[in-house]
Amino acid sequence: MRSHTEYRVYAASPRQAEHTDAHLLLQTNASGQAIEGFRVALDGAAVDADFWARDILEVQHLKKFRLRYEIRPEDIDLRPNTLSSRWEDIDDLLAQGTVSAFEGESREDKNAIARKMLDAARHLDSDTGASLRWIVQAEGNRGLKLVLQCLPKPASRLKKDSRLNGDDISCINLQTFDLQTVMSEEEPCCGPKPVLFTKDPEAVSSTLEQNPEKFHAGNGIKFFSNNRNGSFPRKTNEKTTFQTVDSRNIEKGLY
Repeated sequence: MRSHTEYRVYAASPRQAEHTDAHLLLQTNASGQAIEGFRVALDGAAVDADFWARDILEVQHLKKFRLRYEIRPEDIDLRPNTLSSRWEDIDDLLAQGTVSAFEGESREDKNAIARKMLDAARHLDSDTGASLRWIVQAEGNRGLKLVLQCLPKPASRLKKDSRLNGDDISCINLQTFDLQTVMSEEEPCCGPKPVLFTKDPEAVSSTLEQNPEKFHAGNGIKFFSNNRNGSFPRKTNEKTTFQTVDSRNIEKGLY
């Protein structure tokens, strides 16, 4: 149980950790009831994703380019009440240096050349481009994974259609990373155990220890699983509902 002031800045794992961790964060009111809203915080080891430009862009001159996405997990901004980040244009990521471009197996930075090629292709077709995002998905009931996803359209187009910003849409899965998280295997409450935040941690903790049934949050949080990789488009996602916020996940001293 933690103070509500830590909800937006919570981090549990050291930066030098060997693995990347995920934490499901929930807020409770003064009575110990879970209130609407949640977020997933990531921390720990940095994430490096390697993929080919031909996997996300239909630009002939870029097909021989290899791309690398490097980011620290705490810099992945998963949106509140969702499991995914916002869509970002590949050319913006190249400009920021978050994504680096290399020609073939070379280690020489070719970001400037890749951006010029992409800009030239967009002058011929304004729909040319690709957008990337991160999402946390379920791996059955065994745990969580972090997935780098892509849609072959500029982010400005995707953001105009709310249907393309949900967690359960079909996407190209570029790379998947295992996440470390504390799991509960007790059905029907299997899933990641939440970290709770409230204005009075001591009082709420005492209340839940005596009356854990007060903690209730409806139907739980839905994590989605998509094990397909390859070319666009994707068909369907397998849904895995984790009833993570049932009172049986609240044990004395657990939080």
